[in-house]
Amino acid sequence: MLLENFRFFAMHYLNDWCTDDSRFCADVMRDNDPVRRRDGLWEAAKYYKVTRTLPTLDGEERLAAALAAIDAVPLPVTDATVDAAVRDLASRFEELYGRYAVSAASKFLWLVHRWPVVILDERAGKCLRSSGCRFAKGDYAAYRREWRKQFTEREQVIRDACANLQRVNDFSLASWMPDANFVELTSAKWFHERVFDKFLWWNGG
Repeated sequence: MLLENFRFFAMHYLNDWCTDDSRFCADVMRDNDPVRRRDGLWEAAKYYKVTRTLPTLDGEERLAAALAAIDAVPLPVTDATVDAAVRDLASRFEELYGRYAVSAASKFLWLVHRWPVVILDERAGKCLRSSGCRFAKGDYAAYRREWRKQFTEREQVIRDACANLQRVNDFSLASWMPDANFVELTSAKWFHERVFDKFLWWNGG
């Protein structure tokens, strides 16, 4: 039985955003200084557990090369171009590090762009497959297509759960946030999508 308590997953991700994702997104912004960006990317790589797929991503030059590859992705990244953007970045990582790191590519691009990037995660993929979804390992376009179908089925429930977060914000790590900022955060589509990721990750374990 899948746990589908999206109020739980909404609060779970809200706290994760406050402790981790928010600082990673802030650190890897294009207009930040190179040292902060490199450090932020390395911390994100450890948090998202993609250091094994980028085994040499620990030196200053290697990190600079990864950031250069991320920055070379053509803009804007749209719903029509995101599959190619992730695949091309994964291919560039293969040239740099010897591995077609599609999961790392999706995670790093999400930090820079958020929507419409969908994070490819092995544990989330297990949950999707258990629900009857079919996609080959490393096939980002197929993964994202199946992910979106499942998200769309639950999107309204997730939206409702996120809307209710304001009622219990005092119990979260976002209790310091002004109301307007809190509503903007929790009503964003990318936030709802990450709540769905939490659902997949939890049930994929």
